[in-house]
Amino acid sequence: MTFTALFGFLLCLLLGIDWLTSLYVAIALTFSSTIIIVKLLSDKQEISALHGKIALGFLIVQDLFVVLAMVLLSAVGVGTGDNGGTFQDIALVVGGGIGLLAGVIVFARYVATPLLNLMSRSPELLVIFAVGWAAGLAAAADAFGLGKELGGLLAGVSLASTQYRDA
Repeated sequence: MTFTALFGFLLCLLLGIDWLTSLYVAIALTFSSTIIIVKLLSDKQEISALHGKIALGFLIVQDLFVVLAMVLLSAVGVGTGDNGGTFQDIALVVGGGIGLLAGVIVFARYVATPLLNLMSRSPELLVIFAVGWAAGLAAAADAFGLGKELGGLLAGVSLASTQYRDA
């Protein structure tokens, strides 16, 4: 991932692209499509094989990197705005990202399973909760300047860690 990001960054700079845009492109180049690879491994029934487990491990690490990169890029973007971004603006983005991530970890670890066990009696309620949870985290992430996409990603990751992920 480091090699891909560094190579992409340097290539963008050589093409005359400004450093911030080059940084965004370099980070985007390191992303993988986890869902496509997991689907392919699942279809071939190789997800429980050693190479499937190793690939899934790499994909999870890349997805965690995506979350961290999005938080840092949001903070860099705030710091390079028209007025330069104040320390308070940057601290709000970084602090909000850390707080949101900590809240999602606590939710996934301690709250999600008991809450979803109660809701599992009604499949419709599970779907409504999942949509509401995703919308709520998207709004919270957007309020901290992280973008709705990051909130939706965190919601999906937190619900994917439960036994009701298929529902």
